Amino acid sequence: MEKILNARIWILLMAVLMTAVSCTEEEHMLRGTTTNLEEELLIEPINVQIIAAPEDDRLPSDLKAEVTGPHADEVYMMSGEKQLILEVNETDPRLATLALDIRRVDPITVDNPVKFTLTLTAAGYEAVNRVFHLTDASGETCGIRLTREDDNDIKAEGITSGR
Repeated sequence: MEKILNARIWILLMAVLMTAVSCTEEEHMLRGTTTNLEEELLIEPINVQIIAAPEDDRLPSDLKAEVTGPHADEVYMMSGEKQLILEVNETDPRLATLALDIRRVDPITVDNPVKFTLTLTAAGYEAVNRVFHLTDASGETCGIRLTREDDNDIKAEGITSGR
């Protein structure tokens, strides 16, 4: 009887040990954890406002933003993510903002400019390529209005594209 009890205790101890080890893997321990630092790691030199085409009552649902160019690897979202996510205005779905941030440890100066191209794409719309050459972190805002692609049938009826 004592051998059976000892075997059960060892099995129970092994199960507890295996559970503890599986819960201490780094990926499991850090999942869902956020860190709040007092020092800002990113600065926001550019805030882009995207405006729907004049004939549209909302921005296209498949609108994508991408940064390319020599310093594209230095452009982030405030969350620290590299993937750009548009923040659509809740009260006016024709508007969205995109805050483009740069790491604070790479100061933007005339001698150390940041150059990149912001590309906006959506099906049925002309692609927008806006080139940025930042020489300071003054926090500028720029606006970009989307334009629908030319459609020969619509032009034949005399309706303009809203440019």
